Amino acid sequence: MPVALMPDRLLHSNQPVSPILLPVPRDQVRWSLPPADWCKLNVDRARDHSLGFASCGGLIRDHNGQWLRGFARSLGVCSPIEVELWAVHEGLVQACVLGLKRIVLEVDGTLVVHLFSLLPRIVPSMTMVQHITSLLNRDWSVKIVHSFRKANAVADRLAKSVNLSSLDFRIFVDPTPFIFYLL
Repeated sequence: MPVALMPDRLLHSNQPVSPILLPVPRDQVRWSLPPADWCKLNVDRARDHSLGFASCGGLIRDHNGQWLRGFARSLGVCSPIEVELWAVHEGLVQACVLGLKRIVLEVDGTLVVHLFSLLPRIVPSMTMVQHITSLLNRDWSVKIVHSFRKANAVADRLAKSVNLSSLDFRIFVDPTPFIFYLL
């Protein structure tokens, strides 16, 4: 049975972290609506393990599940954690461009969720973490939570939609046909 990591913390505040591990039945693993007046940002990564080429992608939906924006970016050669951080960064940038104020950020990398649950007690020297922290400190509320890959299928498909061997970047104002079956 999968286990969900549920850090109960709004990252713009200095509240203490209280991570909770909860068992989740496989048949209940699916995308769910964010709370009223919140938007949900789902991000994911893709990586060619033999060559190290990577990409990230994600999408933002409103509290009714309506598509607001999607994105995909090819990154070149990156480590798995770097790709996951790029996905978070790009997703937050897109949410900022849209002027959103309340975001639930779902990521399937538990290491990333844990890393951001430790802020501000630790401040990693990784440049991308510093860029993300700067975005998190804007005038908005962002809650970072773990999501299983099955519940993150659209973001996963978007991450895999770009050519890994080129530095490709795409914005999807509307859902594209290759993800309709996942929505």
